[in-house]
Amino acid sequence: MSRFYFHSPSGDAEILGSEWAWLDCIARGPADAAWDLDPYRGGYDRAKAILAMSPKTSVGLYGGNGDLHRMLREATARPTDYEARRRLVQAIRLWLRVDGLDLNVAGVRLHTP
Repeated sequence: MSRFYFHSPSGDAEILGSEWAWLDCIARGPADAAWDLDPYRGGYDRAKAILAMSPKTSVGLYGGNGDLHRMLREATARPTDYEARRRLVQAIRLWLRVDGLDLNVAGVRLHTP
């Protein structure tokens, strides 16, 4: 079983791998809620707003988020295609969890963790 060890002048501590995973889930909950990317209720509009802040040349784990912008164009071109919109929202949710996005916010370039 994996463990994380922390050492300091005042003492040592360890966290089991399962506890680390649980803490990760707890920390991601508020972040997911803040992004408000529900694929079944209004997530498409939030996805458009997030991608509007993300440059198309942003490089990520899979070589760039151009795929997300392509998915946005497809979903916009077919406004009655619910599945295209749902796929876009799910892809952005996954991208934010796995690799994060580069965003331009008020003229400052930020990377979401």
